[in-house]
Amino acid sequence: MIKELIAYLHTYCAFTEEECAVIQESFVLESMNKKEFLVKADQVSTDFYFIMSGYVRTFYTTQEGEEITTDLFHKGEMVASMYSILKKVPAYEYIQCITDAKIFRISEAKFEELSHHNPKWLQLALKLMKGLLLKKEERINDFAKLQANERYKKLLTQSPGIVQNVPVHYIASYLGVQPQSLSRIRALD
Repeated sequence: MIKELIAYLHTYCAFTEEECAVIQESFVLESMNKKEFLVKADQVSTDFYFIMSGYVRTFYTTQEGEEITTDLFHKGEMVASMYSILKKVPAYEYIQCITDAKIFRISEAKFEELSHHNPKWLQLALKLMKGLLLKKEERINDFAKLQANERYKKLLTQSPGIVQNVPVHYIASYLGVQPQSLSRIRALD
């Protein structure tokens, strides 16, 4: 599985064999169970997670106890509570596995240490952050400009695995609709 992580990181930066050995020493592979949390709200988060298999969501809970899914992640994506890590305060969202998952974890402290010794880690961090920022901006733009059925079609086109493997109520919440509305949208598609 470490070879898959290295191949993924190579899409951002070309690491030497020696640097790949550092990757192997710095990342910890974890086997996560369905519904297991990577981050809980109200706890300070310190780690970045790279998804090698499975599906993960971020969500918050309303005062009424309703869970609102804010993002969905799959193999080949990084997830982290950037708010908590950067501000060193408790997270406001949960990060939870939707399915069983294999995830590589690296602490922000270790990533920072590696960055001090090798500028490639800064380059990697910058590219990863750009990707996360772009994903967030696209999501905001989609909610401002697209109807629910258009958001669903975009999700279906860009991430068909999510539609096939993630429970409907999480997808509906992510799209900002009720599960019944999503069922109607899917029936029309």
